[in-house]
Amino acid sequence: MTESGPPAIATLGMEQAIRRLPAAAAIVDVSGRVLHANPRAEALTARLGESMPDNVEGGFEIWHLDGRRYEPQDWPVIRSISSGEEVVDEEYFHVLPDGAKLVIRASSSPIFEDDGRIVGATLVMVDITEQKLREDRMGYLAEMLEGTGDAIVGFDPEWFVTIWNKGAERMYGWTADEVLGRHTLEVAKLELSYEERGEMRATVAEEGSWRGEIVAYRKDGSPVVVELAVNAVREQSGELKGFLGIHRDMTERRLAEEKLAEARRRSATILESISDAFIAVDSDWRYVYVNDRALRRIQRRRGKALTREDILGKVMWDMFPEVVGTESHRKYHEAMRERRAVEFESYFAPSGEWFEARAYPSDGGLAIYYREVSEGKRAEYQMREAKAVIFESIT
Repeated sequence: MTESGPPAIATLGMEQAIRRLPAAAAIVDVSGRVLHANPRAEALTARLGESMPDNVEGGFEIWHLDGRRYEPQDWPVIRSISSGEEVVDEEYFHVLPDGAKLVIRASSSPIFEDDGRIVGATLVMVDITEQKLREDRMGYLAEMLEGTGDAIVGFDPEWFVTIWNKGAERMYGWTADEVLGRHTLEVAKLELSYEERGEMRATVAEEGSWRGEIVAYRKDGSPVVVELAVNAVREQSGELKGFLGIHRDMTERRLAEEKLAEARRRSATILESISDAFIAVDSDWRYVYVNDRALRRIQRRRGKALTREDILGKVMWDMFPEVVGTESHRKYHEAMRERRAVEFESYFAPSGEWFEARAYPSDGGLAIYYREVSEGKRAEYQMREAKAVIFESIT
């Protein structure tokens, strides 16, 4: 080093060098007496509610990260003094007055005389409390990412893969080692055009998120229906840090929905083909299904061309207040209340019609089949009248 260069540590003096360190630091002699502590060390001590002690063993307790208390002889700086041990980045914590932890990363080195005797030690301490909290949070998040059944995929701002959890390995068949560092276009085979993918990426970057259902392809080429949610991840400054995608396998649900839709189509076909009028109401007496025959009867009763949309969701008794208090009203309530099927015939005075009805309760409400039997009732009545006339004529 030339004379015009920066002064050597030796020329600055030990104390001045310690003072300039960007960390809490102290010099301790062989008895544990604190010879010098820099301002950062004094500030750290003040956070503990104490002033810098004359001796490192006085007034303090430190704890291993697993909660075990340090014995004085095990302190890093004491080990350096007693055995000449070079302690590097050992972590421990203090307990602050409010009960919180102050986590420290400490290094200590012995100071030797020319004859090799240990005359003291230097202690350097760095507050890593926030760092440990971040690491704990990241560890917790990592456990969550690995524990979830969904595929979690992270990208940098250029869409190169940075996160690929176990769920992604299971869903797509690629291991993390195979995809990390590769571009999304090499890995995520989607049933989207380049233009559509570009629009999706632009939406995420500009609006912060995108959600939709897509068809993706596994490593072996087999398709998988995915519910995809992608979010932009930004620094506190607003700078784009990357993207995080949550992929949920919807294949089984899609198949179940298709099967359910097919079952509903078959049921509707059957219900439309039967000769009876059929309606279904929920537990609040709201129409949830009306077949064509029932729709035509309702149209005639109301005297106007109603559509299913005009009826579905409406309360039966609001649509037909004139039925309240009739035999039909009582029987339908009986079926709903007692959870049992009922069959009955009922005369509806306002229209002069006879109906034959059957009502079947379910967890969701009531299924009702009915048909007009007025002609049969009139024939039956006429037959009874004829029998009465014949009986009177022969008696």
